[in-house]
Amino acid sequence: MSQGGVPDPNLRASDADRERIVEQLRKHTADGRLTMDEFEQRMTAAYAAKTYGELAQLTRDLPVDLGARSAGLPGNERRPPFAPPVASAPGAPNDIVNALVGAAVDWKVQRERMRAQRHQARLVRRANVPIVAGFAGWAFLSVLLVGIWFMTGITGGGFSDFWPIWPIGIIGVLTAARAVKTLVLRRDLTRR
Repeated sequence: MSQGGVPDPNLRASDADRERIVEQLRKHTADGRLTMDEFEQRMTAAYAAKTYGELAQLTRDLPVDLGARSAGLPGNERRPPFAPPVASAPGAPNDIVNALVGAAVDWKVQRERMRAQRHQARLVRRANVPIVAGFAGWAFLSVLLVGIWFMTGITGGGFSDFWPIWPIGIIGVLTAARAVKTLVLRRDLTRR
């Protein structure tokens, strides 16, 4: 420990210390000092922090815990960010706001986690589509278009120009690009 009961910034922080910082960040978000994006960035950094110094950086530009002033501490005394929060009266308006902000943040984090899981599932499904299926569809369409061209040539339209080359070529290029993309996706998924 260093002077005044404030831990050395190089000491490792505990999970309880990280939770206290996140709770303080929630209060500052509820009071409008932090936006939701800033809160999410700092919350992520708080959970990743290893030392007291890293935790202290997250609240350095924020005022002292608001409960400290109501508890009678001098206004110019700065409490360390890892000190236990001062409890307020149950049912106080700040508790309700903190609970609502906490619920909103938890909901947003849960929604982002679900979105990431759905995206991962889509990537896996896309990677598992057989490449041959894309080329089989392209081949079927090519035969169909050539057949239409041939039938119109026989029935009197003449074999003037081979118009099916345009849709066959364009769709062939797109099918080949999708096959390459699927192969790259498979390679990336197997590296993880």
